[in-house]
Amino acid sequence: GLRGYKRDTYEGGIRVPFIVRWPGKVPAGVVDTQTVITAVDLLPTFAAAAGATLPDGYQSDGENVLKLFEGKPFTRSKPMYWEWQYAPEQGELRSNLNKSLLVVREGEWKLFWDRRSNSKALYNIMTDRGEQLDVADRYPDKVAHLTALLTAWKATLPAEPKASTLSKARTTGQH
Repeated sequence: GLRGYKRDTYEGGIRVPFIVRWPGKVPAGVVDTQTVITAVDLLPTFAAAAGATLPDGYQSDGENVLKLFEGKPFTRSKPMYWEWQYAPEQGELRSNLNKSLLVVREGEWKLFWDRRSNSKALYNIMTDRGEQLDVADRYPDKVAHLTALLTAWKATLPAEPKASTLSKARTTGQH
């Protein structure tokens, strides 16, 4: 019932189950279908679980969700962001993937901003988990707020990856 598929920013492409087992720490049998976490939450969470501190000045996009693992209520305070740029290779059938998206989820709201067409779509994930009803026209203030978040977030990203993050094979052309 979810829109999208892998390699997409719709819920069908990004929503996956997350299972935690930690005897004596994580209550057995607890199922939470409402709380949202993301991969960037893992570093601060695992550091807290290990009693480690992150380096001075380190600012994570993620949050420590250890309380959630312990069966306690957790409310996300930071938005989640995605950037997706895709141009299908010649002859590829999925031409609908020819897009450049910035996506933000804050609370129940998720905004898609296709920068190639400058179009925006807004969904309330709690009432429309299948992302079928674009409500951007009904909530222009929410669209403006989420667009401002995306613009500010995008400005923090590097224009290109650092050379040190690429494999030698990739930077020298050797495979």
